[in-house]
Amino acid sequence: MTLTLMPPTSREADALPRLTSPIPPEARLPRQAALLSPPVSRQEAWKYVSTKRLNALWANTAHEAPQATTLSPDMLKHLVEAHIIHPEAYRIVLVDGFLAPQFCFLPALGGIQVASLAWLLQSHDAEASLEPELAQRWQQTLNTRKQGTENVWALNDARWQDGVAIIARQHASNPSCELLPIEVLMVQTQPHATHAKLLLWAQHNTQVQVHVQVVTHAPQGAQTGAHVTLGSELWLDEGAQVTVTNLQSTSHAEQIQLANTRVQLAKDASLVWSQLMHGTGLMRQALSVEHTAEGAKLELNGLLNAQQQGELHFATDMQHAVPHGQSNQVVRLLAHDAGRCEYDGRITIAKGAHHTEASQLCKSMLLSPEAKAYARPWLTILADDVKCAHGATVGQLDDAALFYMQSRGVSIEAARQTLLNGLVADALKRIPDAAARQYFGRVLN
Repeated sequence: MTLTLMPPTSREADALPRLTSPIPPEARLPRQAALLSPPVSRQEAWKYVSTKRLNALWANTAHEAPQATTLSPDMLKHLVEAHIIHPEAYRIVLVDGFLAPQFCFLPALGGIQVASLAWLLQSHDAEASLEPELAQRWQQTLNTRKQGTENVWALNDARWQDGVAIIARQHASNPSCELLPIEVLMVQTQPHATHAKLLLWAQHNTQVQVHVQVVTHAPQGAQTGAHVTLGSELWLDEGAQVTVTNLQSTSHAEQIQLANTRVQLAKDASLVWSQLMHGTGLMRQALSVEHTAEGAKLELNGLLNAQQQGELHFATDMQHAVPHGQSNQVVRLLAHDAGRCEYDGRITIAKGAHHTEASQLCKSMLLSPEAKAYARPWLTILADDVKCAHGATVGQLDDAALFYMQSRGVSIEAARQTLLNGLVADALKRIPDAAARQYFGRVLN
């Protein structure tokens, strides 16, 4: 498998080619029938998920042909523009699972390379832009999953349709790639399943901000939801500093979003990850982070905001394989109405991974009598001389604070919203970009 990356040569991304034919079958990973089936609740990781709702996502065993959106060009443009954070930032848009060059924006700055993953697998030219190491890394990742893997990875590997490959490297005109954030927007408008991939390689000592949004839009009168799987691979080289904000949102109770992310941290690499979920459908993110060399650091903040009968699940797996690693996780669960939230956090400290510091804290807020929240910490410690901690709290809005604001003439609805806004702001404080904090705050509130 060979990947080539196209440098951004146009501010309007005219150079990004459109997908004209299906992905070669050899680019997909074949899967055993047992893996190409929905997970079931007797699997520990899916214990609190309404797995019967997932049958629709696995129902079609054939690869679906590309389908054009039924939205008018103006409606689609308005939908995309409503989710733009920085008009001048790098912008990469996928519509119904395929790269949409007409909405992409790639400023003519050095240090960032972007390309359609499907196009790369069909291309036989552009030898000067070959990135064999990226191809090798991805192939190694796929090989590790061939002998058996989690159901969503199996489905995504076998049926992915398109995706985006991004390389951030040092450049004379932009030594640390820190000038502009990268916005990746995946918009689903059709009531069928799409499967996409995101590859990000942050090279030596680069500094990168990435905002990823997965947004499902229910067509008017649709009786079924739009379903999405997203498989992401992130490689952070030595000294790379990456900040990722990942938003999953739905507007339809039948919509399903399943995302799996695998991160590899090299020596002294740093990742700040903000996981945001909001809506009424079924959403799940499984984040696996591997500390492969000493000095790697992870800061994770999560906010799950379930409304109506929304079902939001966040699973993390921190794997400390070497000494002197750090990971700190704080996740907040807000369950409204009959919503359900789950945080499943795992920390594994391997034998010999001394002087590791790892912690996790889950704060749950139940905002109605029917709301539910599940916090499940898992710690496996096989090394001495480590610092580990975990905790979980469950509560409601502060009655004393509500009473105080009402005594000052604030309505109960406004008082509740004020307290909720404070919880959201606290969850977003790790995002360094002020405009992004404001944008995500508006979405979550």
